[in-house]
Amino acid sequence: MSFVMTVLGPTNPAAVGITSTHEHLFARFTSNRTDPDTELNELDTVVEELLVFRQAGGDAIVEVTTIDMGRDADRLAAVSVATGVKIIASTGFYKGSYSPGGEEPLHTWDYLPESLRQASVRQLAEVFISEVCQGIAGTKIKAGIIGEIGTSYHQILADEEKVFRAAALANRETGVPISTHTTLGTMGREQIEILRGEGADLGHVVLCHMDLISDTPYHMELARQGVFLGFDTAGKEQYQSDAARIESIRRLVQEGLENQIVLSCDIGRRSQMRRYGGRGYVYLLDKFVPQLEAAGIDRATVQKFLIDNPRRLLAY
Repeated sequence: MSFVMTVLGPTNPAAVGITSTHEHLFARFTSNRTDPDTELNELDTVVEELLVFRQAGGDAIVEVTTIDMGRDADRLAAVSVATGVKIIASTGFYKGSYSPGGEEPLHTWDYLPESLRQASVRQLAEVFISEVCQGIAGTKIKAGIIGEIGTSYHQILADEEKVFRAAALANRETGVPISTHTTLGTMGREQIEILRGEGADLGHVVLCHMDLISDTPYHMELARQGVFLGFDTAGKEQYQSDAARIESIRRLVQEGLENQIVLSCDIGRRSQMRRYGGRGYVYLLDKFVPQLEAAGIDRATVQKFLIDNPRRLLAY
């Protein structure tokens, strides 16, 4: 029987309700930034935020903070106990640095630990498999997803490709799902090509940040290969308006691809928390979902985005 692996153990997929599929609860986004806004480390704030999410009907959070981004499995478990929100923790490594302007990256890896930069694909896969099957960083808390593993802007660096190949091997051997980071929506085709080439099950892969590129033919092409598309930066209007996000979703629904869409907010800064004047994790439910329904997407379809599709993605 399949299950969804949470930080408190496996659970029946049928017991998983409304799910936000791409969030960060505890994270440190680079080793070289000094901006405190990029560090999420306040237990009481996260508990407060998730209680609001829970009260609005939210049931589960996929926490895609990787090994190298300040992940904290013990505190994820503590938050789950305190709030009743199911939390799916991740394994994996993020990506290299990039420039949206297309210049050469300054560093191949800002995030991959020095000790692993020379690791083989097989060695990286064994790291992921161990955290999925044995536990994260010496704990008994198991990862329920690999990700967010990422690629750079309009390019895939050699070490990024290595992590993708390792993730595919781990997926092939354990069934664990994969969550990818596309920088501003780019390199989706190439990500699929790498994962498919290593035998990954594309039905357990979500390509994230698809709402940062308004290109319906591109979205359709990817979705028809069996992957899920993450429209997961709801409320990040500095990148894309919610109106544009919703229009892209509406067009995909018109094409009969509603079964391939999942939603989230990608909270990743302290200032994005409600306590500090931001929109919080609950924005997905109290702001974005009503906008979807107002745009003519019926409640049953929205429930697919929030419940049915995440269950299919996460269960293995």
